[in-house]
Amino acid sequence: YPHLSVRGNLEFPLKMRGVRRSERDARVRAIAEMLHIYHLLDRHPHELSGGERQRVALGRALIRQPKVLLLDEPFANLDAQLRAQMRTELLQLHRRLGTTIIYVTHDQSEAMGMGERIAVFNAGKLQQLDTPERIYYHPANLFVAQFIGSPPMNCWSGNIGYERGRFVVRMGELCVLLPAAHNELWHRWSGRQVLLGIRPEDIELHSEMVHEEAPRNWVTMQIELVEPSGNEYIVHGRTLPDGLTLVALHRADERVHVGQTLFACFHSERIYLFDANTGATLL
Repeated sequence: YPHLSVRGNLEFPLKMRGVRRSERDARVRAIAEMLHIYHLLDRHPHELSGGERQRVALGRALIRQPKVLLLDEPFANLDAQLRAQMRTELLQLHRRLGTTIIYVTHDQSEAMGMGERIAVFNAGKLQQLDTPERIYYHPANLFVAQFIGSPPMNCWSGNIGYERGRFVVRMGELCVLLPAAHNELWHRWSGRQVLLGIRPEDIELHSEMVHEEAPRNWVTMQIELVEPSGNEYIVHGRTLPDGLTLVALHRADERVHVGQTLFACFHSERIYLFDANTGATLL
């Protein structure tokens, strides 16, 4: 409340519950010290920075000693540096208090960094409830797979077939080998349309093809855009000759440029397959 001091805002929920003055003072002190706002108790909201206001708002919620704390994008209006700082402080508070926190966010990196379990929703429907690791490595469907991860997963449409003794996904001239360990599944899906996904971080870029004993999938790629991102490049391009969009990560110490032709490769064990009609995960 803008007309109340920080102290008044913190103790207001306790006043409404009829908590005695001595206990109110003790709980206000404890919360203020925990959130590093004790020196602000006599100030009013208009005298506070954005981060300080967020701490006061969090303190108002915590002082009630709730069993469950619901936070709906609490740091959305803060700059990136302050948002990261507040997330760290909230995680430390969570470990100290043991309070269950339901944290709503549209930022998938925030969810992955903070959550012990993540619930992914789309159009009001729960898509998957799982640990961050399983959400990332074992997405329930195409929506989860493309929502989690930055840059998003590459996705191409193709048909499962059988060529030269191996099950493959055929996408025009591009042919991707499928893991032999799942041949029974591929046999049932032979001839049907699927969506093939591969994460940018699972793709390697080379200036020439490397012949190896273990077969890998090789794709010719022409670069259309290079985004510097610290110690790596985000490389955007198209496959040749089919023109499928492809995004890969590449080491920044190996320079690449727009118009350059490279060879992208990835292991079959790194691919994901989805039902083209429902988006459900097959692999």
